[in-house]
Amino acid sequence: MTPTQSRAARALLEWSQSDLAKHANLSESTVRDFEKGRRVPSPNNLSAMVAALRKNGVVLIEDGAEAGIGGEGARFFQPSPGAVLRTELYVNRSLLEFETERLNQFRNLLAQGGLSKESMEFTRREEQTVQARIETISENVVQLERRLAELGLPTGLPQPTESPDFDFGIDEP
Repeated sequence: MTPTQSRAARALLEWSQSDLAKHANLSESTVRDFEKGRRVPSPNNLSAMVAALRKNGVVLIEDGAEAGIGGEGARFFQPSPGAVLRTELYVNRSLLEFETERLNQFRNLLAQGGLSKESMEFTRREEQTVQARIETISENVVQLERRLAELGLPTGLPQPTESPDFDFGIDEP
């Protein structure tokens, strides 16, 4: 393991140097000095750091090891529970934003009036369907945030900022 791989692996796990030291039963200065290139740990200490990372799902990648391209690094062997939950949370927040935009568009169509009776009924049904989806997705977001908090992991993810353009196939007046 190189100092760069150690830093990359810690970043994946959202660990501090202190966290790695604790999981490897080493002093924090051993990890800090290694990552700053001040000294090379003993083989036993290096093995303890690698074992702690592997135990938590991180594998180290040698320079050019994957398909002969790329540099050294680290990746999850299996997604950590936190990574899976954060991904689910991001997807649900994105869906919530998308469905909220859809709901607003349906409400705007209804407010504008001028729709045929058939289009009006369709739009109202879709409005109700989307509202139900929003409620379900909102509940999912709350549950995912609660599960992340129970694991002591951050829930502050980047908020989706763009919604795709969509066409409902309804002719506006």
